[in-house]
Amino acid sequence: MSARITIAEIATLKHCPALASEIREALVPGGDVEIIAEGVATGDLTTVQILLSARKTAASIGCGLRVVHPSVNFLALFRRAGVEGI
Repeated sequence: MSARITIAEIATLKHCPALASEIREALVPGGDVEIIAEGVATGDLTTVQILLSARKTAASIGCGLRVVHPSVNFLALFRRAGVEGI
């Protein structure tokens, strides 16, 4: 199964429960999940935590997970959190 998930323009604590749920449902053994981050204008550590957790879960079940077209703001959010190479 392949899934494409688009992160909203505002990716903060208030907006992330839906993102977490969508990613959780998409992560299946042998699947492939593409996270589209080109429209992210602002976010917080909640977004970082969700994606780091998703990456760990995906690796443990043999599911592909990649972020495509990350916006400058998305990349800056991860740099501020001390995370490189999402």
